[in-house]
Amino acid sequence: MSAALILLLVVVVATPIVMTIRFNRRARKSGLRAIDLGVAFVWVVFLYAFLPLLGILLAQMGVGALQDQRLGNDIPESALVVSVAASHAAFMLAFAWAYLRQRTLPSGGTRLAMQVPTAADVRFILGLVIGIKLAGVLLRAGLDVQASEDYIGSYTALRDQSLWVQQLSGLLTATDFAATVLLITTVIAYRPTLSSIVAVVVVLQIVLAVLGGGSRATAFLCAFAVIAARSLYDRRQRSVAIFAAAGLAAFLLAGLVRAGIDASEGSLSLQLLQSGEFLAVYYNSLDLLDRLGDADLASVRVGMYLVDVLRLIPQQFIGEFKIDPATFYVKTFYPDFSEAGGGLAFGSIAESSVGFGWPEALVRGALLGWLYASIANRCLASRLTVVRAFVYVWFVVMAYQSVRDTTFSTLPRFAFQVVPLLIVLRIAGVLQGTRRTRSIGPQAPAPLLPP
Repeated sequence: MSAALILLLVVVVATPIVMTIRFNRRARKSGLRAIDLGVAFVWVVFLYAFLPLLGILLAQMGVGALQDQRLGNDIPESALVVSVAASHAAFMLAFAWAYLRQRTLPSGGTRLAMQVPTAADVRFILGLVIGIKLAGVLLRAGLDVQASEDYIGSYTALRDQSLWVQQLSGLLTATDFAATVLLITTVIAYRPTLSSIVAVVVVLQIVLAVLGGGSRATAFLCAFAVIAARSLYDRRQRSVAIFAAAGLAAFLLAGLVRAGIDASEGSLSLQLLQSGEFLAVYYNSLDLLDRLGDADLASVRVGMYLVDVLRLIPQQFIGEFKIDPATFYVKTFYPDFSEAGGGLAFGSIAESSVGFGWPEALVRGALLGWLYASIANRCLASRLTVVRAFVYVWFVVMAYQSVRDTTFSTLPRFAFQVVPLLIVLRIAGVLQGTRRTRSIGPQAPAPLLPP
């Protein structure tokens, strides 16, 4: 192992630890106990950087085998591995620095006034969730779209439909998830003791997703939303780290269960490091770096800096100028896999690899750190409304897309998933105005539950 790689490993491991310690010192003084957006995100980046890197290093030492057919099934060259590790390290360092500088916390004597929704608010949002789900079912029934026999087939079910239909279906699916997060947040804000019941429902959803071929990611994101919302409203929650670690382990194991654990591919622990989501995203950068000299990626480079802005404009108006990096990558280099309905995430580090490497990763990390800190500051103000709590929880659970999709992909996702719900809430007069409130803070008593 080269000295450069050892140094990069130290940076990757140390950055989230140091950032967490520094933030927690400030949070203890303010009395804020909620899961922090920036701290949660930097640990997500750590997972996408460290786990696959460890798997690659073990493979280089002859331990296990990498379960990714790209790069000709060969172990990646050390120079490529160092380059991707450098981009991860730069991204994490810049994010942590910018986030800690921009993030503000209330003073130690400040009490956070928290809006409590009414039972009518809960009923309306429950009806909204049911209505969105029914709309999706009716759309597919009206188009006579048959349920796919496997998970990958769900991506091709609407391939023969018009672009407008595909967009409408995608919007309903995305809004369905956001509405579910809204319902989770509202129920827990209404009565934190109901979080156990919500958690049971989410666990059932996870089991159905793993065994029945549904969206594993969506199910686990809903579970994370329960933890994040409860951390805002229930000061008795103390084991956030334990819940997060258990959730991560369950997510990884669920992926192996659904994919089918093959003993011939090595031990379970090695499969977690040498296959799956984290390795696949890491390999995107390795593969693209390996192809830079063989493929003309000039147009992709230009589109990469505009992708998150262009996502706000329907493809009908800008045509092929609108490039989705993940779709372009798979269609260009793995057309058979794409035709079968397969897809890959892309990643902010892959964006940097196509661009200027670790210096670009540094800039992307700093900009994202400033953005997420500004969002957290705005949401966790002196008065926490349910709408602000919902927006905050949504960003906490969706922030991971900034490392596995594109750097600022959460912004267009917010525009399409959350903004329509906020408009509906405003028009219906739900969760608006002054309601009953309870206060929490260093000088405040335990939160009072509404009757």
